[in-house]
Amino acid sequence: MAQAITLIIKGAKEGDYNEPILIPNSTNWGYIGTKTKQFYRVYAHKIYINGVEVTSDERQKENIKRLNKCLEKIRKVEGLQYNFKQGAVAMSAGKSGVSDIEKRRQIASQKEFGFSAQELAKVFPELVHRDSENDTYTVNYMGMIPVLLEAINEQQNTIEKLNKRIDNLEGEMEEDDDTETNDKNRLGQNIPNPFDRETVIPITLDDNAINAILYIRDFNGEPSGEFLIKERGETSVTIEANTLKPGIYFYSLIVNGKLVKTRRMLIL
Repeated sequence: MAQAITLIIKGAKEGDYNEPILIPNSTNWGYIGTKTKQFYRVYAHKIYINGVEVTSDERQKENIKRLNKCLEKIRKVEGLQYNFKQGAVAMSAGKSGVSDIEKRRQIASQKEFGFSAQELAKVFPELVHRDSENDTYTVNYMGMIPVLLEAINEQQNTIEKLNKRIDNLEGEMEEDDDTETNDKNRLGQNIPNPFDRETVIPITLDDNAINAILYIRDFNGEPSGEFLIKERGETSVTIEANTLKPGIYFYSLIVNGKLVKTRRMLIL
């Protein structure tokens, strides 16, 4: 087979580069390594390619397990914006004779997005590698793809469950609204709803009501507030939006230990 790779020594005209470059004799031709003789590591600052394919043949794998609790872990990871320090960039004189110092300065000025390897290792140690030869930590960014995929799936499952719960609750409320009652204790729909400042919950209580309490719970059923209602007849309770976090809440009126009604409100 004819020689496919040529080593161009410093000073060659190819591409007007001043440092050594490795090029094929023609475009899209030639290999670096073979299927049976592969390089273990390649060190580079930038790699420009048209595509990446990673070996993922199931026949070559063992101990296969499904990822779980990815969303919980992902929320512990912090995405960062940063610059590389000039001293962390190893460069030599390059195109157009740009000095080593200038190239370091140019690279250091570029904004980068990624993770802190040391912090990521606390959550996903499998995705972080320490090169003992030069005491440098690296991140397997490709390995984050299946983690993010499972996190999205977990989040979507939660959303679907919550939507189903909302539909069921709305159905119960609609049925309750259609039911006629002679009870003198009533709980109205808050106005306005949704709201971002304040809302008013209308309440009607029998003059003979002994004890009346308005309970507020968040979407997960956790207590978010309660109001002892001393007035009788037509009254109301005002809720300030800044006293609760944005989200869906349920408020219930309990009179003499019995549930009168439960309604939903949304804080923007």
